[in-house]
Amino acid sequence: MHLALFPLLLLVPAQAPERVSSDVIVFPESVESVWAAFTEPAAIARALAVNEVRVELKPGGQIEWSGSSVAQLWQRRRVLAAETHAMLAFAFDPPAGIDERIARRASQTWSVLYFEPLATDRTEVTVSTVAQGEGEDFGLAVERYAGEARAWVAAVQESFATSAANGASALAWAAVNEWVDGEWLAQTTGKDGKVRRERVRLEPILGGQFLLEEFWSGDERELQRVARSIHGLDPRSRGTRCWTFAVDGTRAESTLRWEGDALILRDTVRASEGVAKRIRSDGANAHVIETLVGGSSVDSQRFERVASLPADWKLADRDAVLPAPAFGVNSELVPSDLQRTTAIVDASTARIWSELTRSASLAKLWNVAHASIEPRIGGMILTHYDEAGALGDARGIRHEILALDPERMLAFRTLPPEGAPEFLKAWCAQGWHIVRLAPTGLERTRMTTTGCNYDSDTAAARDFFEKGNAFVQAGITQRFAAGMARPDALARLAPLLGAEYDATTVTPTGEALRARTRWSRWCGPFVAWEGRLAPLEAEELADHTLALYGNDAERGPWFWKFGADGSVASGGLVAEGGQGVGHDWHSHAVGGQMRHIYVQIVPDDRDYSYSAQPSRDESTTIVALDYVRR
Repeated sequence: MHLALFPLLLLVPAQAPERVSSDVIVFPESVESVWAAFTEPAAIARALAVNEVRVELKPGGQIEWSGSSVAQLWQRRRVLAAETHAMLAFAFDPPAGIDERIARRASQTWSVLYFEPLATDRTEVTVSTVAQGEGEDFGLAVERYAGEARAWVAAVQESFATSAANGASALAWAAVNEWVDGEWLAQTTGKDGKVRRERVRLEPILGGQFLLEEFWSGDERELQRVARSIHGLDPRSRGTRCWTFAVDGTRAESTLRWEGDALILRDTVRASEGVAKRIRSDGANAHVIETLVGGSSVDSQRFERVASLPADWKLADRDAVLPAPAFGVNSELVPSDLQRTTAIVDASTARIWSELTRSASLAKLWNVAHASIEPRIGGMILTHYDEAGALGDARGIRHEILALDPERMLAFRTLPPEGAPEFLKAWCAQGWHIVRLAPTGLERTRMTTTGCNYDSDTAAARDFFEKGNAFVQAGITQRFAAGMARPDALARLAPLLGAEYDATTVTPTGEALRARTRWSRWCGPFVAWEGRLAPLEAEELADHTLALYGNDAERGPWFWKFGADGSVASGGLVAEGGQGVGHDWHSHAVGGQMRHIYVQIVPDDRDYSYSAQPSRDESTTIVALDYVRR
């Protein structure tokens, strides 16, 4: 089990809704299978060994069963809102005989499950519990309801074959390691008579925790580097992962799994989508790599291992110029019952949530003449497009809040105004909307608005909301971006490139350490910081860190960090102060723990400072180093 537990807050929350616990568990299966285990009767019955399962997956519906083999697991959940394969909000109907102090708080505590596919065989489920109430026994009730939500998720997770998935990943990691040592070469001749050559080389880095792959392509004259990749066991997904960075600035993340007699590499979280490569052995020192698109083979090459690069295989001293992007952005596969609109907003989730849940700012955010909001379950969002209109009148629009999770999710259903077309009234009677906020950086948020419970008879409503939601989200994006002149955080690192730097530090235990970093162009526009560390008196410094910096197509300036302890971190970059660069590190350790720290690098003419603190807002110093150029 992969569990990152935030401490439960047993203090009495204020009257505003407050998240009181949040847990993360990784399931060894696809998001479709994991979703089914929580929402489909047959899958629920298999997962929990129960019978008479009843599910009505809409606001006010129930998920319930009888004959639970899981000790003390409550058997009735009241659905607040659901978004297929993405989110399930629910409240418990406690069983008869429960402590009255807990039972009477059932309407004041609710939970939300978020489903995020990490790979074809890995899904991350976050279980969040929210409470809104007060009183001396409220903390007791909150703790019990949060515990029941965690117990349900844990019980379902235990029904999955974790060992089998981990075994397939371990076999994949062993297969990748077979490519270490020597040069792997492939040569083919096309129908036009042109020769195509490719070269792959893998070597261990960071003490063998990760492998660095170089990929070169060309003809008889020369080969040029196309991409570099990092292979390793990803602590977050608990799977074998490949992070690829191409010379044209595009990048991809893939998962590797052993299936049957072959290593399968996929660049998507769905087995039926995207590009896959099937790699199988063809003798002691040969592998065949078959490229599959949509499950169909489009290319096949045989790579042979040689001890060293042949004399007639020339490597160019420049990177390749690619005629097309090396990697495309995979489009999201949206379930047919949903209409989804996504935008990247240049603001933090906290700022967006604050404006979304305050009447004074909601009108501007939704581009209406008047608006008010009561942010609680059952509360109303009132809007009016007419400047002369009054909130709550017959021509205004009313939205009833179904569920909410501060800075993360708001679900509501719409009561259309007088005179609305019949197709709109029909969908509003059966459907609802969910707004989800997910941070993609320190000052960037992915805002997703999803209409739920569409069917084949609601095409007109789907088209109406697709245009309307896109218009609103475009306005929100422009509102937060207006007047912002963003310094290029990556450009601030340029003075560090092409040099090595030394620093010394003393740990809290009194150990004196020497650190050395080397900054360079790593592949195309991607920048690398390679760090080494050792006791002050040691002759040799051991590899400690590889950090890569570049622009992500969706998230903007971004970084990826790989550690000699097997940890992986990533996060957004922002320009801080006059010349500094801030990192928001979300580091996943081998044991599954997630650590969040905030790091600043401030270059000057020749040297730079490095400091770390618990968060951007908490200035307690964890480490502070002054690096001097060698």
